[in-house]
Amino acid sequence: MKKSMYRWRFFLAAVVILAGAGIWIIQKKSGTFVPATEVSLKGPYGTLTLQLPEEWTYEIQTEKQDTVYGISFYRGEDKENKVLVKYEKDYPGEECGTGLEEKKIRLAGEKALEESRDGFESGLWEEIVFLGEKSDIHIINQCGEIVWWKENEKQVMQILNTLQYDPETTVAECQVEVQQQIEEGLRWDLILEEVSR
Repeated sequence: MKKSMYRWRFFLAAVVILAGAGIWIIQKKSGTFVPATEVSLKGPYGTLTLQLPEEWTYEIQTEKQDTVYGISFYRGEDKENKVLVKYEKDYPGEECGTGLEEKKIRLAGEKALEESRDGFESGLWEEIVFLGEKSDIHIINQCGEIVWWKENEKQVMQILNTLQYDPETTVAECQVEVQQQIEEGLRWDLILEEVSR
């Protein structure tokens, strides 16, 4: 019993260290923690921040009016299947009567609505709209391939759960900050494997 209790404490310590180290995400195929890139886009109405695993790429999206800006991300070079996290000041949402179905979810610590035009039959949602403090942020799913979505949905949702919005940090023009965290010599997969024994 004592041995089991020590393993449990060690596991909790590893989790606390991982959380304290910041930018780590579980890699889908191996189930191990990998370093991630933190992408922050500062705009006139606040800062959007996402954490992306190494194999994911991002682009900054801005429009002529300074009230709309965002970060799109996709796996590798596959720009056909991407997700856009977008800030739009006073975002009105979809019009009623468009055949849109909604499902309540919790994402990035806040209540939100997943919206779909096909009643979620395909398993794809087209848009997520936040209901709380992040209500001017919406997420557009531009993935066209259902096979791709089924393979990557879990990691896309994990990335979206890292979304942070800071309305206090603003700048006149959109600026991007990128931070890569790589810890040499740390093998979280070995630590977690040892703990699970």
